[in-house]
Amino acid sequence: MKRLLWLGLLLAADASAQVSYLGNCTLDAGAGDGSGSCTIPSGATLAVIASAAWDSGGTGTPLANVSVDGQNDTTVISQDIGALDETATYLGWAKNFTTGAGKTVAWTWTNNETISEGGRIYISFWSGADLTTPFADADFARGQSLTAVQVAGLTTPVDSVVVTQIMSYSGTPEMSADGAPSITSVLDDDAYQSQISDIDYFARTQATHTIDMTNENYSVVIAVALAIAVAAGQSPLPIILQQIAANDDEYEPKLVANSR
Repeated sequence: MKRLLWLGLLLAADASAQVSYLGNCTLDAGAGDGSGSCTIPSGATLAVIASAAWDSGGTGTPLANVSVDGQNDTTVISQDIGALDETATYLGWAKNFTTGAGKTVAWTWTNNETISEGGRIYISFWSGADLTTPFADADFARGQSLTAVQVAGLTTPVDSVVVTQIMSYSGTPEMSADGAPSITSVLDDDAYQSQISDIDYFARTQATHTIDMTNENYSVVIAVALAIAVAAGQSPLPIILQQIAANDDEYEPKLVANSR
């Protein structure tokens, strides 16, 4: 009984602690370096930025930098087309921006070139994520023509949220994941310069997830596990619950005075 009582108290105390999706913004960046504006939802503290592009000139350079409301992003993936002529891929995150309408988003390309296919920037806004190391894990996969692509073994800590972006040349790409998660679609079949993009997310259901997609055609899949924010000196609630569950019914937490 004591264990059940304390479980209830802990759940009630931490019910609001979660990573939450608040909105998204798209910017057409295919003409080269530039800027645009986004409405950043109230309460947003983290921006996840993704893009994919290919150009007929053969250089296929990715984005070099994106700033959100004057805050430069932290680049996590910046991959050019390479020897196999695959789609250039970009992933980053930004924080410390202000919220509201008309916030400037600026971008630069590695070679400031005009993009033949794709080149739209996708930004999703989040609250509740850790702002020191927001990406618990991140990876991408890409392929030529009809090559199957997947991100395998993405590490997904307790209470993390997996954000995925899939992109394909024409067609109707669809995302799937193992572990039977409940998937929420944020953007479906968004078309820009022959590139079709989806954004989806789900709460992790196991320690690792594999992200697949269908209808591949010069495709890219990007997957990110957003880590939940934890207050200094505290442990995530699920870890506490696991510790309680490991004890018998006489488990009784004690309050310990701070010695400082």
